[in-house]
Amino acid sequence: MDQNLSLPVFDIPHYNKFFKEENQRKNWYTFFKYFNDIEKYKILDFGCGAGWSIRIGTDFGYNIMGLDTNAINKFSFNLFQKFRKALGVDPYVKIYDGIEKLPFDDNEFNLIVCRASFNKFHNINVDKNTQRMALNRLEEFSRILTGERIVVITGSYFKEEFKQFDFKVFNWSKKRITRIWS
Repeated sequence: MDQNLSLPVFDIPHYNKFFKEENQRKNWYTFFKYFNDIEKYKILDFGCGAGWSIRIGTDFGYNIMGLDTNAINKFSFNLFQKFRKALGVDPYVKIYDGIEKLPFDDNEFNLIVCRASFNKFHNINVDKNTQRMALNRLEEFSRILTGERIVVITGSYFKEEFKQFDFKVFNWSKKRITRIWS
């Protein structure tokens, strides 16, 4: 794949500001360019937002799905929906209410990526229900993972909690991502 991704650039000023297109493209391109075995991975982007991961991942040839919640404000939710349609990734995204179990079968993914999404569960002032929801998500990750069972997450949250699960956890950063896949 060409390093200068031929993804659409939107002339809608609000899109460009809201979704920080250039930054998102660079981050996801860096992430995907270091994989070596495309057929081996089925990937879930937990909290996929605008869908850049899906667009770039599918351009690289990966089997990738996105999951996002409708439990955000209506304005942002509608913008994400429009942007995913404009990117052509809407069919690869499942929307859920953020409360129920994740809408996937057992052992469906090898890799879950939580870039700037799972960290929203961690906050000094977060209530016990939100903390429990985060642990439920980790239990769900364990249920839907198979094979190498990898989770890549931004931030170093829930270190102790991760120890109780049977998947490998890596922190997202350019340096770490290149090491993980090398």
